Amino acid sequence: MKKKFATFAASAVAVSMLAFAGCGATTDEGAGIIPGNYKEKSSEELTAIINTIDTENVFGDATSLNLGVKTDLSASIDLAGVSSTSFSIGLDYKMSLSETGIGGQGSINMKNSQISGGQSTNNEFAGTVYHGGDFVYATSGEDKIKINMSELIAAFAPGGNDEIITPTSFYEAQNAVSVAEVLALMQQFGVKITVDDSKGVKFKMSVTEDTIWKIAGTEGGDIADQIAQLKKSITFNKFKFDLYFALDENGAFSAASFVTDIDVSMHMPAGGAPTAEAAAPALSAKVKGYAEIYTHNDTVTVPDTVKGDASYVDMTDVIIEMIKGMI
Repeated sequence: MKKKFATFAASAVAVSMLAFAGCGATTDEGAGIIPGNYKEKSSEELTAIINTIDTENVFGDATSLNLGVKTDLSASIDLAGVSSTSFSIGLDYKMSLSETGIGGQGSINMKNSQISGGQSTNNEFAGTVYHGGDFVYATSGEDKIKINMSELIAAFAPGGNDEIITPTSFYEAQNAVSVAEVLALMQQFGVKITVDDSKGVKFKMSVTEDTIWKIAGTEGGDIADQIAQLKKSITFNKFKFDLYFALDENGAFSAASFVTDIDVSMHMPAGGAPTAEAAAPALSAKVKGYAEIYTHNDTVTVPDTVKGDASYVDMTDVIIEMIKGMI
């Protein structure tokens, strides 16, 4: 389980990084939603359902995995009309993991734009993405770039660059969290959990703005006072964030996704401290779309013409420095 999901996650991160290196999704209604007849369950019923899940069987054979990801997300931030940033990403990607290695292939379209001081910049990367061995490759028109994932992860893993860490070994060092622990934590913070257990089992977890403040409220002392003041300055015009997790009739992972539509505004008066007296919202942020991970039965390979193409420019060091500059 750890090996498979870690490698896939690393691949997905690299796909996104490649797209930004080159650089408003329109989400179909219902996209990302895992359909089902979801109903609320009592604590006892929910516990009984969770106890029937064989965690060793959830992700099946440890030597192979076929996963796909679909994403259609857009986001924007506007600061009082002075500056604005927006981006969108659309991804349709499949990966096969077997004893012989990783094969990944898909399409990506990513755009971002910035307006500041009367100047605007726009970037777009649209093309094909591959993942084979240590590298993720991307091509858009005549532009060809690649990233070494082992080096990218090693650059930010504990211990620095003394030892190259693969996506698999990096994830194996992390502690796994059980489904039961995740659901219990969600309930603690007011997340509504509904279940469809008519065929396999599907969970739907709906986050509300109250959940955000409950999480923030776990902090005490001066921070609690700051959060209370912040709450007076923030208005959620829209808040939707639903997560789905599905297992098939055999108890094996089938799909997971999130669907979101959030529109938030915030007063930013002179001096930088949010207050309730501010006349109008100065900052607004929006995010809308979905992301889904699912299993498939296709065999995905990377063409030898890609892995052996010397014209792909290695952007690993550039991406590492870009991330360090952001953090």
